[in-house]
Formats: sequence, structure tokens, C-alpha cells
Amino acid sequence: MKKWTRIKYQPCLPLGDNHSRITESEAHIALSRAAACEGAVLLKNENEILPLQKEQKIAVFGTAQIDYLKGGGGSGDVTVSYVRNIYEGLKMKKGKVQVFDALSLFYENYVKEQYRKGEKKGDLTEAKVPTELLKDAAAFLRLCETSNLTRTATLCNVSPSTLSRTLNKLEKDLNAKLCIRDKKGIFITDAGRKFEEFARKTLNEYAKLETELDKGIGALSGICKIFCSVTASYLFIPRLLNELHLSTPNLEVKLETGDPADALHKLEDPDTDFVICALPADIPDNIQYVDLVTFPLVLIAPKKPRFTANIDISSLNLAEVPFVMPEKGQLRYEVEKYFMSLEVSPKVYSEVSGHEAIVSLTALGFGLSVVPRLVYEISPFKNDVIVMKELPWSNFRVALCNLKSKSKDKRIKVVHDLAKRVAPSFSPDLTRRRNDNILM
Repeated sequence: MKKWTRIKYQPCLPLGDNHSRITESEAHIALSRAAACEGAVLLKNENEILPLQKEQKIAVFGTAQIDYLKGGGGSGDVTVSYVRNIYEGLKMKKGKVQVFDALSLFYENYVKEQYRKGEKKGDLTEAKVPTELLKDAAAFLRLCETSNLTRTATLCNVSPSTLSRTLNKLEKDLNAKLCIRDKKGIFITDAGRKFEEFARKTLNEYAKLETELDKGIGALSGICKIFCSVTASYLFIPRLLNELHLSTPNLEVKLETGDPADALHKLEDPDTDFVICALPADIPDNIQYVDLVTFPLVLIAPKKPRFTANIDISSLNLAEVPFVMPEKGQLRYEVEKYFMSLEVSPKVYSEVSGHEAIVSLTALGFGLSVVPRLVYEISPFKNDVIVMKELPWSNFRVALCNLKSKSKDKRIKVVHDLAKRVAPSFSPDLTRRRNDNILM
């Protein structure tokens, strides 16, 4: 029976050529690798992410990249002199892929700590990604949106120097220049744009993972509907959406645009949660609001008027020139108050809904008008009109409003609180926009 003794067939015995060991021989390792490659089956390839591109930056999530099992337990295990986990294997592919080390090192430290506590290999509880890494990615996304270090720091609730150190650390970890900072502002490099895309995908995937792990328990989700003007939709909505996406990714926002004069009445619609509009002098008691910006009204005139040529626009005799009047709303109230102060009855050419349309008709030469300075400054017809004067007593307050009766709704509270946090960043942006227009 000695001939069939089991120990003679253990792979660790010198049974190979020249009495070499079979296990861990170069030929055995090469065969194992080839078998693994040929035996792998790709079941899913979202967005054709595989095969990875050369020098592609990747981040590896999950403890399995460190807590790696080479085989099963008991008779399924094999004794070897070394084991490479997934992270170590990827690091060996230097020049082919670039691994985001900060994330993997977090998992490595977590796994070591679990082993130290006596936890069993391959049976560890999944670690949650540290908030620092997520905050760094979110901070960079905010920088891409604002292109301003100070305003980004305000949004992140940190000092500019702290944010600067965060950016330096990111660039060091990635071995790439993400942005160029000088007195003129922030310029995002090509590497920065690639990291922006990566950071956005990473935060999206983490939000999905967190929801799946928690099975949706406690995760705020649902739909929030906002009504605003076209101008407000590209001045305020992008930042609000960006911040909501970073803080509450499962909350969907639906946007409706229209005449701002109808905004407050839109809150009577049970499906409308928020409106962005000018606040009236007497704010209804049932309205909760967050001030976003305050700016004056300006009197504008066409550079090429179509009305009677003998009328001298510069004389500002508003009783003689045609006037493009807002149809209704807070702007209508302010314009009527202006004419009352002059003791003049306007010669109304037309009544128009929508502030943007008022600038358009004025630019076409049909008459003078009063519009919010902000609307004038971002209008595509700005160069076809001239500002005659600024109404010194006007104080046009734009705010995010909702019904107080809805204030206890978690969706409403999240958006309201977020608006309070980001509101201080809007005025500096508008000042910068004004200065840029002056330079142009």
C-alpha cells in the first residue's frame, strides 16, 4: 500500500522536473494565470468601461480588494509562500492603470484593524468610505461649478486656506495638476476635467451603494418641483441642483419655467413645492422664503428706436415716448410706483409677460422699459439697448419661496436649508458677472 500513500501526491513535494516543487513553479503560475484569463466571463460592461484605457485613473471600492481569499477553507485551501490581493496586483500594472491610493489605503487600514480584533478573513463587514474622501471629491466638483476658491470654500464651510490644502493633497495623490490658480481666478485643466468626471461618477456610485446597503432606510428620496423664470433657471438652479446632488442624490428635482409674475400663485398648486421670484413689499404670512439676491431696477431705451424720430430720448420725458409695460406682478407694481413718483401717465406700447421679453421688445426699438438690472445684464439683447438711469429707490429682492404649511416635509426642509447655505455665494457671482461685462 505504500505505493498509494496519499502523502506521495501532495503538490508541495518535489515531484517536478529535477525534483522541483510543482506548486509555485513559474510554469504552474503561468498556467494558473492563463486558465484564469480564459475562464473569466464578462457578464456586464456598463458604458463599455472595459477594457481599461492605458494610464486610466481608477478607484477600487470594497474590502475584498484587501481581504482577498485565494481559495476555500479546509481541503479547498492551498499553502503558498505569497498571495497578492487585488490592490497589489493593480499596483504592479504601473504604466497601464493609475490607482487612487488614498481610497485603497483606507480599506487596507480597515482590514488590518479588523484582523487585529480577531475578525475572520473573508467574512468582514463592509467598510463605509470615509467622509473625508467624499468631501474632497465634492469640494472639487464645487470648484468646477464656481471657478472661484473663496466661494467654493463658503459652500464647503471651510476656510480658503483649508480648501487650498485639500486641492494640493488631491493633486499630490493623483500626481496631476487639476487646476491653475492665479489672480484672475481658477482654470480647470484637462486632467481636472477628467477628475471631475471621475468624482461625479464616484459620488453617484457611492450614493447607489449606500442606498442598497441601507435598503433605502432613512435615505431621503422623492420629487421636488421648482417654478422659476428662464433667467433664474440658469442663474440659481445649477448651483442648487449641484449641491442637492452632492448632499441628497436620491431627491429628484423637476423644473418648470414661466412668467415670474405668476410665481407666488403657483404655490397654490399642490404639486409645486418652491418658486423663485421677486418678493412683494407685503410678504404673505403663509410664505417661508430665503433671500437669494437683491438688485435695483434700470430704465432702458433702444439704441435704434422705431418710434417718432423727433422725440428726444435723452430728455427722459416719459410722457412722450412709448413704453413697454410688464403685464403684471411685482415688476408692474414697481413701474407704476415709479410713474406715480414722476406724476406721469405712461404711453403704453404693449403689455408683456416675462422680463426677458421686455428687454427683447425694447431692443427691437418699440419703446422704453424698466427691467431688473440682472435681467438686462445677461440678456442676449444687452448690446442693443442703453441704460438711461438706475431707479435709486428700487430694491428688487429675489427669493426661494415655499408654503409654511409644507415646512415640516423633509424634502422641503432639505432644500430650504441648502438654499440658506448657498445663498451668500450668489451675490459675488453676480458682481463678477457685472465686472466681466464691463471689461468686455
